[in-house]
Amino acid sequence: MGNIIKLDMTKKARPLTPIERRKFEKELHIWKNQIVHGKLEDAAAFVPQRDRYVRNFAEINLHFLYNLFLARYYRAIGSTEDVERLMAYLAKRQPEFDDKHNFHYYHLLGSCELEKYNYKEALKAFFKAEEVGAPEWADIGYYYNFAYCLTDMGYTRKAIDCMKKAQELADDTKNRLYDVYIQSLLAQNYARIGQSSEALKILKGIYMIEKARDNPNMELGFVCVTLGDIYCRLNNYSEALAKLNEALPHLVEGSGLYMRCLYYKASALIFSGLVDDGISCIDECISTLRGDLKRVEIQIALMDTIKHFALLPSRNTAEYMKTTAIQKLIEFGFYDDAIDYYQLISDFYEKAGDMAQVLEYNILIKKTYKKYINERVEEL
Repeated sequence: MGNIIKLDMTKKARPLTPIERRKFEKELHIWKNQIVHGKLEDAAAFVPQRDRYVRNFAEINLHFLYNLFLARYYRAIGSTEDVERLMAYLAKRQPEFDDKHNFHYYHLLGSCELEKYNYKEALKAFFKAEEVGAPEWADIGYYYNFAYCLTDMGYTRKAIDCMKKAQELADDTKNRLYDVYIQSLLAQNYARIGQSSEALKILKGIYMIEKARDNPNMELGFVCVTLGDIYCRLNNYSEALAKLNEALPHLVEGSGLYMRCLYYKASALIFSGLVDDGISCIDECISTLRGDLKRVEIQIALMDTIKHFALLPSRNTAEYMKTTAIQKLIEFGFYDDAIDYYQLISDFYEKAGDMAQVLEYNILIKKTYKKYINERVEEL
């Protein structure tokens, strides 16, 4: 099943009848829905291999659709090599796609780039998919991945809109696979626009449901990490630390979510005055970093910035944050984080009575915000 299904150009065209064509396209969408609902055993058994349908150059529409859904199946089962090989083939054929093919292609491209932490490329692909095909061909996976990317890059209101659409589709199709993640990210974005009470109400409800389950689970870990983030934003560091410590046993060590949890934990420790403990947490995180190089670079950039913030009394540290650490965050598209750190340094100098430094950092905030807004206008 790891082979790319290419068109068979050595045989005569064998067009399907209209009834056969409609039937097979319907079967393809049933197959895609099995993948979206996480029914991967059913999807594995369903994978069609009939040459007359999938290798027939007279049926190019079905050929492309089949390969697009096959790539999605490979993503679902974690067959990265097959995904990359198939996406390379699809990229070559992309100029022949119609809007429907393009929607599924850009959805796949955005999801693949997101997995590699190439946020800007992922965002461009998701917006392109929206332009050519959403909501006509959109499903929960599209809206969820789009919203996840938007959340990490600070496009808060657009992320909320996508999450609501994902939940509507989940409710309509009775697909409960994404519920915990949709509601958690929705709450996280509500907190970012000042609706922390609504965010905590959502998360506490999900937390009670997941907590009642007997076995440790990733969903509970995800909820606890999100709660930790929101409590940090509310300066309730004791609650943040409690939830982040609760999350860790439910997470896969070294995973992106595990690293995110340690980053929030280090932040909570440092902002609560436990600087040495916070730095130890950062060192623990860095020692366990592994996997995708881009993810490692991003995690190091985040940890490097918070660690130097903890050492702020040193003017050299502030200079390093300004010229190196925060610039890395901007390079990765983490404008919200960059602005937050500029503001923290500005606040530090304001308390120290150094108004010249306050002015300098306020200018940097405005420049970063302008760059952020310009990119948003370009994308939106």
